Amino acid sequence: MSFSSADIGLVTFFKKALESLSISSGKYIYQSRKFPVSGRNNFQRFKDLGIHTLHPEKRAKFERGFAAYKRLNVLEGEEARALILQQLTLGPKTYDELAVALGKVRTTIQAHHMPILEREGKVGRAGKRGQAWLFAPAEGKISPPSNVNRAPCAEPMSCSCTCHTT
Repeated sequence: MSFSSADIGLVTFFKKALESLSISSGKYIYQSRKFPVSGRNNFQRFKDLGIHTLHPEKRAKFERGFAAYKRLNVLEGEEARALILQQLTLGPKTYDELAVALGKVRTTIQAHHMPILEREGKVGRAGKRGQAWLFAPAEGKISPPSNVNRAPCAEPMSCSCTCHTT
């Protein structure tokens, strides 16, 4: 669902009003002069407060859409990334193939999960199939944890070792 207006003052007012009702919204898109509101929790809040009833024609559309709203296979981030890694052990895959295998939206995999896995050194690009990148596990490229949780030994020693802190 989106709200549109060219009047930035009105947009600011609507965004603050929604925020005061615990409804979060996306960024204002200047080109299309609108800002989105998405997510089941936000839609439920609209319904609970009866906001959707203010416009009779849009009320029916909202109720039909809300009744049909399904988000299957909702996974937590770590769980989704573990399933991506599991799929990649079967062979290199494209974003689209991963999306089909996981029942997730391609853009979520492409824009969120894969960059995290790449930063962590767990996956890498393994070539292309047509125009699509193929990804595979980055075997041997996973670096050991950094020394962030390490400190010098408490007791003086002749060597320069570090030990884990707890």
